[in-house]
Amino acid sequence: MVCYDGAVALRKLASEANYDLLMLDSHLPHVHGLELVRYARTLPHRRETPIIMFSASECSRDARLAGANEFLRKPRDMGRIVETIAHLLIKSLGDVQKRYLHVPK
Repeated sequence: MVCYDGAVALRKLASEANYDLLMLDSHLPHVHGLELVRYARTLPHRRETPIIMFSASECSRDARLAGANEFLRKPRDMGRIVETIAHLLIKSLGDVQKRYLHVPK
């Protein structure tokens, strides 16, 4: 799902829809990407969802403090999108397995 407007993204984040990963640009109309990351982290069903933030500005520190797992600088880091998504999804799957698939020794 793609949202070109931060206000629409806020509504989608609040919904019960399942998202395996969130990719947010820092500059969206009506709501800044950092606010979307902060909001997502306040929602119980989004606290563990991996988030990648994009920006042409250097705001990696702010993105991480807001709760983003990864920050990619446009256009410099765009070649790392697939690698970053794969890394976060594999890590997320491992976290789910640890949480729900307790294997006795």
